[in-house]
Amino acid sequence: MVERERRFDGSFEESEATMVVRAHLRLQERQHEASDFSWMWATRNPGASNPVTMRTSIWYDLSRGDEGTQVGGAVGAEGHGPWRFVRNGGLRCMRLARSSFLVLRVPFRKNGGGTHLN
Repeated sequence: MVERERRFDGSFEESEATMVVRAHLRLQERQHEASDFSWMWATRNPGASNPVTMRTSIWYDLSRGDEGTQVGGAVGAEGHGPWRFVRNGGLRCMRLARSSFLVLRVPFRKNGGGTHLN
């Protein structure tokens, strides 16, 4: 009986160690995914999607618009109030006036596009 419990404990510890290794690998994968900005270069291609929807997140490229205008921004990104795309320190970005705000409409999955959400 004691021998059977020891074998069970040993197999339990092995399976637990395997689960820990798998969890650690998943965590490293997600950390790498969060630090990989290659998607931003992909949004510059003609006909590319902006925002980019990944398995765990949605990424908006707010530097893609035409300088001095409100044209060319991410789909679902709306500036309310005075705003435009500008070049700041050599980088293109979206600039909102102090009285403005930005709305990012997030495309939800599996709920009809989010039209029925509160």
